[in-house]
Formats: sequence, structure tokens, C-alpha cells
Amino acid sequence: MSQRYRLHFLPLILLTYMHLAVIFPRFVWAGEKRVAVLDFIGEDIDSQIILRLSDQVRLSSLDYLSKQEYDIISRENMLQILQDMGKDPSCLQESCEVALARNMGADMVISGDLLVLDGIYSLTLKIHETRNAKLLSGGEVRVKDVWDLFDQTAMKTRNLLEIALGDQNPSKENYPKVIPRTQITPEPSPPTNVKKTESIVDHGYIAILIPGGRFQMGCTSEQESWCYEWERPAHDVRLANAMYMMQSEVTQELYARVVDENPSQFWECGERCPVEQVSWFDAVAFLNRLSQIEGREQCYRVDGMSVRWIKDCNGWRLPTEAEWEYAARAGEDWLYAGGNDPDSVGWYRANSRQSTHQACQKAPNAFGLCDMSGNVYEWVWDRYGEGYYHELSDNTSDPRGPEQGHYRVVRGGSWFYGARGTRVSDRGGFTPTRKGNNLGFRGVRSP
Repeated sequence: MSQRYRLHFLPLILLTYMHLAVIFPRFVWAGEKRVAVLDFIGEDIDSQIILRLSDQVRLSSLDYLSKQEYDIISRENMLQILQDMGKDPSCLQESCEVALARNMGADMVISGDLLVLDGIYSLTLKIHETRNAKLLSGGEVRVKDVWDLFDQTAMKTRNLLEIALGDQNPSKENYPKVIPRTQITPEPSPPTNVKKTESIVDHGYIAILIPGGRFQMGCTSEQESWCYEWERPAHDVRLANAMYMMQSEVTQELYARVVDENPSQFWECGERCPVEQVSWFDAVAFLNRLSQIEGREQCYRVDGMSVRWIKDCNGWRLPTEAEWEYAARAGEDWLYAGGNDPDSVGWYRANSRQSTHQACQKAPNAFGLCDMSGNVYEWVWDRYGEGYYHELSDNTSDPRGPEQGHYRVVRGGSWFYGARGTRVSDRGGFTPTRKGNNLGFRGVRSP
């Protein structure tokens, strides 16, 4: 039996150049074209799936349109416009959406439907010109796995925008690939007033000594009201050894120093901003190279798409999922890494202004680690298993994740996601080849 979920679309958030003082039935937007970008709402669909699928369309649209003369009408503005026009925001038919978007001054509107049939996700996306309701492009994503749905939706959205706009996107080859050495800032200073016992400063990074210990991992009492099923149940974890962990996410400056390349989309943010547009494999290669530069053992043996972690190596590597959460919690019972106020500890959807920010501009946690909530998602070593926590017993020692699985875990949320996604227990997974302007990492190594 099939279930058909209608996707109700409302526009998403991009800051405009000016605020509207008065709302008119028809708008004149100075020099920029407007796009009504879709927001998914579906009955009887898990809210996390809807949120992340919506974000894929938003992220891809922003990524493609940000360098062109297009702006995205925010969801809040659209609802206000509909209210002032006396229009019913529950009008969801395609023709109605086109007409409403046209009345609001939008030049294009994207709409679609999701069909789940026999375990197959089928997402249909369409881009219409609002002036005459002409279909500019359309396509379908059909996958079995929900994480493939996210990945394929991102690529399909960009592809449809390229078709609709005639492939006007400026080439990324124009972006600078290497930060000139004359722009490199002085070494950062070690943090103060935190409970760490030791830190090191080297090669443009700070690493803080994190002692071993025990903690409750997953959906603990302070997280309970916001937990997703894949955070349950909470379980006792023991980390036998201390580790050095980088105070911040790997910056554009550090990445460029080590591999002589800066792939970041937000390169204008500055060299102290986190590097992004890096895959899990890119992170592995970087950490091996940093280990080599410092005369340490390389922790990974890479053979094509196969990566083997060398046990007890003293070089740089990705933290495990357990190590990451232990470090983020820092022995405290907060929702986020460093407190219960997301604005004080991280950059996320409500305060990021749709961009990354320089490292350590927000308050650190009790270990002195910065940006473990927000800024960019952080790759960790483990494969992702949605039901993995149910397989673990209490008093688990140094877990390294499932033995099988195509996806790798990401932690910490990003500038692009809401506060719920930046909690210390929130977890997700992406294909290890995935790159995005909200994906980065930090390294750890043995003392």
C-alpha cells in the first residue's frame, strides 16, 4: 500500500538588502530577481527527515544562487505578505503557488511531491516561471535509502536550477585556491579560564589535552525533550586514554598550509574561518599529511575507497563519535557544547547570517573547545547506523562504530541548521564523498 505525502512549500531564508516597512500586493525589488524556494511539510513523516530534506533544497538553492542576481524570499516575509494580502497560506495547489509567488514579486517558484511506494522514495521537483506559469525544468529523485534521498535531492536541485537559468553560475575556478602567505595571521593564543590541564600550539592550531573518563552518551535527561530515535538509548561509555583535540575546527589557513589548497566556498570569511567543502576522504588525507609534516605516524592506510585505521598510532586522526560527544559535553549537563543558550556558544541558522564565522568567536565549553555546536558539521571516524545505539551495552569501552555501513557520522550541527541540530547528542550521517559548505572537521591525536 502506498502513502502519498504532499509537500507544502513556503519560501526559505536569505537576508535581503533592506527591510520592508510597508507590504504591497505587488513589489518592486531593486535590481534583483526573486525566487520562492520550497520548504517541505509532510503529515506523518518524521520531522527530522522533513527538516533535512528541506535543508538540502535550501542549501543547494543558496549555493547556486548566491553568486547571481537572485534573492530568496524568506519564509517569514512570505507569511507576512500573504497575511497583508488577505490570502490563505494553506493554498497549496501548483497553480495557486505560482500565482501567489507572482503577486509577491517572485520570478520563479519551485514545487514538488514526495511518494513513498514499497520502500522507494520518489521526489518530484519542478521550477516554474511565475509570469506565465511556464515550466522551466523538472525532475525526479528515486532512491531506497533516506540518506541517498538527501544527497540526490541536493544534486537534483542544483541541476534543475542550472537548466532553468541556462547554466549562468560563475565557475568556481575563479575562487582563490590558496591563501597567500602574506595574509596568514599570527599564531592564536591558548584559551584561558577553562579546566583543561595542558594545551599545545603548533602549525597554526591549538590542541587541548582531554583526559579519559566515563560518560553517558546519547539521549540523556537534559536532551530528552528534543531527542530523536537515533539518539536512543543513552548508554555508559568509557574512554580509556587521554587525547589532544584541536581547539577549533580546522581553519582555512591551516588547511591551506598543509595541502596548499583552500576549497572553501566562504573563502571571503577569512583564514580563521573553518574550512568547508571537504569530504570525509579529504579530512583523512589532510590528517595523514599533517602527521607526516610533524614527523608522526600516519593513522590511516588508504587504498582507493578503502581506509584502514592503524591502531595505537601517534599521528593525527578523526575522533570517534564517542570521543567527539565526550569532548563536547566536557563533563557538564548542557544541551549544547558549553551551555543551554545556543546563541552564546555557536553559529546556527538563527544567528549565522547564512555563513560560517571565524573560529572561537563564541564561548568555549569547559574543556576550552570552541564551535562544537554550530559553524560547520564535523566529520568523525564512525560509520553511521541509525539503530546502532540499541546494539551497545553499558560500560562500552572505546567504541568505534558499526563494522558495516556506507555513511560516516557528522556531529555538531552547522551555520545552516537550527538549534536542535547543534545539540551535543544530535547525530547524522553522509556519504564519505560528500562535500558541502557546512561540512568540516577537527583532529585528535595521542599525547
